[in-house]
Amino acid sequence: MAAASVVVKSVTNQEIARYWKIRRMVEEDHLYAAVKAAARLRARNLSDEDYRQFEEYLKEDDQSNDTEKYENKEISVGIKDW
Repeated sequence: MAAASVVVKSVTNQEIARYWKIRRMVEEDHLYAAVKAAARLRARNLSDEDYRQFEEYLKEDDQSNDTEKYENKEISVGIKDW
């Protein structure tokens, strides 16, 4: 009989990795929002038609990001009191 190797993953390490992943995502979202705000300021110097196209592009981008967030739901079990 050969002994089967069992890989045990630490729930605590998984929760820590999840925390840092979420923190990175929040920081990226914050940076993305700052870039969009700067782009909006620069876009004010555009013509009215160009500015409308720019705003439509941003709305489409926001909608696609919102749908991606809801599609990536994960069920997690572990430590909840950090």
